[in-house]
Amino acid sequence: MTCYFGWAKEESIRERGANGGFVTATLVGALETGLIDVALVVKRGASIYEGIPVLTSDAEVVKECAGSL
Repeated sequence: MTCYFGWAKEESIRERGANGGFVTATLVGALETGLIDVALVVKRGASIYEGIPVLTSDAEVVKECAGSL
């Protein structure tokens, strides 16, 4: 069995991400290179138990939604 670890190269994403920002960095890269048109991310709501789904084509919005709820 092989295991891999990954994290974001961009420090601002890595610091904000829950576990190194791998998912955020992957989505940002996919948007910026045109691999995907939009990303579905979850934004924090009024409480930590309230996640608001956000469909976006803006990499900055993906970065704002980084981290766990």
